[in-house]
Amino acid sequence: MRRTVAVAAIGLVVFLAAGCQRFDVDVPQGRTLITVWSGWTGEEEQFFTEAVKAFNAAQDRIFVKNMSTQEDDGKIMRALTAGVPPDCFFLWEPSYIGALAANNALMPLDHFLKETGPPLERLIPGSIKQGYYRGHYYAMPFLVDAYALYWSKDAFRQAGLNPDRPPRTLKELEAYTKRLTIRQGDKIKRLGFEMPGFNIVAVLFGGHFFDPQRNRITTSDPRIVEALTWYKHMFDLQGGAQRIDSFSQGYGAYNSANHQFFTGKVAMMISGQWWAGYCKRYRPDMDFGVAPLPYPDQYPELEGTTYLGGNFVCIPRESRHPREAWQFLRWMQTYRAQVLFASLMRGVPNYRPALRDPALTSGDRWNEAFGVVCRVANHPNARFFPALPVNLLYMNELDSAAQYAARGTKTPARALADVQRRVQKELESYPGYRAAARPGGRA
Repeated sequence: MRRTVAVAAIGLVVFLAAGCQRFDVDVPQGRTLITVWSGWTGEEEQFFTEAVKAFNAAQDRIFVKNMSTQEDDGKIMRALTAGVPPDCFFLWEPSYIGALAANNALMPLDHFLKETGPPLERLIPGSIKQGYYRGHYYAMPFLVDAYALYWSKDAFRQAGLNPDRPPRTLKELEAYTKRLTIRQGDKIKRLGFEMPGFNIVAVLFGGHFFDPQRNRITTSDPRIVEALTWYKHMFDLQGGAQRIDSFSQGYGAYNSANHQFFTGKVAMMISGQWWAGYCKRYRPDMDFGVAPLPYPDQYPELEGTTYLGGNFVCIPRESRHPREAWQFLRWMQTYRAQVLFASLMRGVPNYRPALRDPALTSGDRWNEAFGVVCRVANHPNARFFPALPVNLLYMNELDSAAQYAARGTKTPARALADVQRRVQKELESYPGYRAAARPGGRA
């Protein structure tokens, strides 16, 4: 253990000495310095720096200094292990929240929330609840990611479809996909619909990933099996997973004008609220649309469902200035802070009163597209992945199951049963997660 801490401390010193920015800073007299580590780099780091500057200018007791971890949560883990964490930090991968809380590395925020708010009803439920673990809040959001359907109106016109009428249900999505997909012999020339991650598809069908009453992983839930069956069907509809893999080898970089959506290789796709900004930056001449995700025809009550992610900030248990760090976290939940950061970063405000701010949602077609996703994020059917200590394993296993099923290596039911067995076994190694028995005595 001592050697592990020593190695972690050495790694931390190297990070502080050779990181992307120096940490020497003149703290105004009378202020308490708090350190925040965030993952953003480049332009996005500058956006967060603007938010930090606004906080520093808004009061005269605390001075926040930001340091980028360069999208590497491993630096946070080493600092926590060494016992020398910053006062607060952002997680690049929210899946760590459950594991850190389970290992007593994070400070519960309930008492701060009770003392100063904000009232939870003012926050998008799927934002604050992503930081909720076994009865306590351990992380606060600072904007959320929400997913919507984007389509090329030119591709719709070429296929004889109404460019202003996106598919509203999954049956319609299938029909549109058939008409938009272009194949020549064994080769794909255009995908009608690029499949998203399976976690998004699972929530579209109303699937639940975990049963908190019985402490059970629930990937054998019939809704999730149904979702994976449809997932495979959509690959098959466009030529099969192997052909799609070959076709995708010709895709350009994600954040560039060579992205497959911009070059006409994909007609419809699911992406987050940032995509409207990408359209403005890389293809301002493109005629595109954005709409809520289609829902299963057989489950009309799921209309409006989307998947939420986001940026989450935590206070470590060994923070030297937890109350001052909380003041910064609390400021992030104000109208001013949310609109400022959202206007720069193009993340969806998690503070509900800011969702309709005209500076974000009107003025040009890209802002209007962003406004559509803001409305989607606030829908009661917005879903998210629950905080569990095994989420990194869980997400990897789900991805593998989706690959197996899409390629026909395993049936959807078999692939998901394997996920449930492996992840459940790992989950039960954590205290308090022994699966509750079913009626009749079986767990």
